[in-house]
Amino acid sequence: MPFTHSFSFAPPKRFGSGIGPWTEVRIEESEDDTTFAAVETLALDGDQVDPSGLDADPADPAERSLTTEEPTLESGHFRVVWIDGDGDESPASASVKSPGDVSVYPADEIERRVAHDQEPLLSADDIDYLVEYAKRADTSGRPPSHDNWTATYDLDAAAAEGWRIKAGRIAGSFDFAEDGQRFNLSQLYAHCIRQERVYRRRIVQSVDTTVRATS
Repeated sequence: MPFTHSFSFAPPKRFGSGIGPWTEVRIEESEDDTTFAAVETLALDGDQVDPSGLDADPADPAERSLTTEEPTLESGHFRVVWIDGDGDESPASASVKSPGDVSVYPADEIERRVAHDQEPLLSADDIDYLVEYAKRADTSGRPPSHDNWTATYDLDAAAAEGWRIKAGRIAGSFDFAEDGQRFNLSQLYAHCIRQERVYRRRIVQSVDTTVRATS
């Protein structure tokens, strides 16, 4: 019996003359995080991908939210392989556990969504702030301050806020060259703003974007 899973992955950046964008993504699953089997291949301009469409700049690809109804595992490890128009494939991504226990480890999921260890960096204090920012009233209407609150988080809102913080840290910066290297800070700023908008759009378009603890 197939199960529905959704997760977010960022495609690898591609550089070089004549290099085209990724056009498809193959989702793979594993019970033990060692042996993986193909689940489904999605076209990046299809309706199971958000944002849908090909990247205008292969060197600055947008993170994608992927939804598949083909997995045979209710809970397992999932990874992706990106494919271009010529059939060339990327190395497999790091795997993620789905469904993850976000109610217990929301910081881990937020760190992944905001690429906290990539420039501009987010500190442990930043992640702590985002976890607090993500907290929402539970299904019984109890606020996070209530003693019987059931852990409930809006991770899309936290991710959007995280990318806003990252963008703010390089706002007004200029591109420059140093020791033979080129630093394109304006492109990095644009990437942060684009990622913030991706997650803001998910909040607006979704009726319920929270992740709740399960008993």
